[in-house]
Amino acid sequence: MTGDFSRHTWRNGYVESFNSRVRDECLNINIFWSLTQARVIISDWKHEYNHHRPHSALDYQPPARYAASCMHR
Repeated sequence: MTGDFSRHTWRNGYVESFNSRVRDECLNINIFWSLTQARVIISDWKHEYNHHRPHSALDYQPPARYAASCMHR
């Protein structure tokens, strides 16, 4: 399979679901006054999402913990 699929994120349900979550839970509820502020707020949200928030698809574990358990088996 060859080709550039980066323009076709609508074909990937996981990407679209994540993009929707970022918009709804981070971007739409914050007003960014500078690029630095946006980077800090988005970084904080991303850390919370990956390290503290349980995901039902991962047996209610945060992605970081799930990934660590997969690599150490």
